Amino acid sequence: MIVNKMQYSEEQSQLIKDYLSLADFNHTFWSDNNIPEDYIARIKSLKSEIKRHYRTEQQYTCVYCKNTYLINHGSCWHIEHIIPKETNDQLMFESENLCLSCPDCNQYKNKKKVLIDGINNSSHSNDFIIVHPHYDEYREHILRDGMLYIPKNGSDKGKNTIIVCKLFRFIGLVLDGEIRDMDFYDLIDDTYINEENMEAEIEKISSSISDIWKESNQ
Repeated sequence: MIVNKMQYSEEQSQLIKDYLSLADFNHTFWSDNNIPEDYIARIKSLKSEIKRHYRTEQQYTCVYCKNTYLINHGSCWHIEHIIPKETNDQLMFESENLCLSCPDCNQYKNKKKVLIDGINNSSHSNDFIIVHPHYDEYREHILRDGMLYIPKNGSDKGKNTIIVCKLFRFIGLVLDGEIRDMDFYDLIDDTYINEENMEAEIEKISSSISDIWKESNQ
């Protein structure tokens, strides 16, 4: 869980306020190519500060796949809008709606649904259908064994996060091929693993995955 969110200076806060208040403002203003000329330098600088803060706060670890990349280069890190900016552009710079993810998790999550129906803004864990980096403890919802991610105690948030960010993609790397989405959904749907039975259950799941892969390659 992210403990220390980005804290903006008075100058940065005013910049954000002015930027969000632009007459034609919309979610596309996040892209460097769409930043109005008068704001280019300041917004780019602000985004760099956000990246620097969350790289340190997250200890260079993606909030979704929990892989660590000890790299500073910007292309390795994407500023992630937990509630997609396409859904609510006024949250574009909201600290608790920001974190860093690896490019793959960011791409797979994209603008998928993360809130329960009827809500487009929230600061409460219960309103989110995925594990929220600021509000939830990851290990309370997802158990990881190598490249295998499993919902803990059948956690719906764990299942949704695994599916939304396609965390089963790593299994494909091990098996030298893509496991079919539906096969994996079915596999984790009735899974109930906790820290006590994890070793035995992981072995069963690994065996099932191996069988699925063998069948798909016959």
